[in-house]
Amino acid sequence: MCSIGLLKHEDHWLLFKNRDRAVEEKNRTNYIEITDDAILFKDKKMPGALLGINKHGLGIATAWSSVISTPRNKPKENFEIIERILKETKTAAQAKDAYPPYAQDIGRSYNLIIADQKRAYEIEQIRSIVHIAQHKANVMKTNHFEHLKVYNLEGPRYDDSKSRLRKLKELVHNVKKPEDLFHVLSYHSELNKSESICRRSEYETVASAIISIKGSDVTVYYALNEEPTTNNFKIKKWKLGS
Repeated sequence: MCSIGLLKHEDHWLLFKNRDRAVEEKNRTNYIEITDDAILFKDKKMPGALLGINKHGLGIATAWSSVISTPRNKPKENFEIIERILKETKTAAQAKDAYPPYAQDIGRSYNLIIADQKRAYEIEQIRSIVHIAQHKANVMKTNHFEHLKVYNLEGPRYDDSKSRLRKLKELVHNVKKPEDLFHVLSYHSELNKSESICRRSEYETVASAIISIKGSDVTVYYALNEEPTTNNFKIKKWKLGS
């Protein structure tokens, strides 16, 4: 369970992710990998990337949707596909075309945000069923489908996901710079826990990352293996390549 989003401003854009895990999963192994080719938000327990940007300025974020099938074998995630697409493609248009053929054997369903300086797309995917929408600016996703609604699993998790998405869209209205997102991603309400972007219940937020792109300058802000707060984000600088 996670929250992901894209915000585009006149001179910069932001791609971000809060990662939520089940409370009983105590072993936290999230990390940021920085190479000449990409910045990737990863987990040592599994291959692939949860969020990333490549040297061409292509960014991708992904989160589970509310539909989870359970094949006999271990469900295949889409994180390896995300990392592969970041290695093989240069633009958001190329990436959104590359994803569906890879997705047919995935054991779970996913929401994605794919963006570059010019374009942004959201993808809702359950195996070979894929919905793609193009956006000019902002995109927010949590853990349910807004377009492939017939595949949503009704119940408390679905209701919580809808509440989080509504609150996320409300909170980002005041975001002008990366630091403004610290408050959004650490937002928690004891009065209405289902609205909490930073979660402390059956699922808890264990990592957060923000990628800021301004021209060729990239900054990643991250709080890993701990609850994000307004003052515990670390910073790394990077440059887009040729």
